[in-house]
Order: sequence, then structure tokens, then C-alpha cells
Amino acid sequence: MTGDTRTYRPWRTDEKPILAPEFGFLESRLAALEQRVLELERQLDAERSLKHPAVDQSAERRNEAA
Repeated sequence: MTGDTRTYRPWRTDEKPILAPEFGFLESRLAALEQRVLELERQLDAERSLKHPAVDQSAERRNEAA
């Protein structure tokens, strides 16, 4: 990191880690992977709710909390 004097404070949830510009592609890749994980979790919840209707209620509560 060239000349960046900011400090990443992991206890602050409103801050993101500071990356050098050449690592910017990692942030976009990470965002895409996070989105894919959310899609897969929704799909899995839907499949589970078909087998076990009670699971659907717990998935709804978890989504409301998020």
C-alpha cells in the first residue's frame, strides 16, 4: 500500500479492510461469491422446506433477522 496511512479497525463493522488498488478485483470477486452463497442458501432452504415444512419457518425467521 503506497502512502495509505488509514488503519483498518476490525471491531468497526461499518469499515471495510483497506486494500491496495491492485487487489480491487478481489473485492468484486468476493462480492460475487457472497451473492452466490446467498443464492445457494435460499435454494437449499427452499428444498428443505419441501421435505420438512417446519424448516421453512426457521428459514423465514433467519432471513428476517438478517
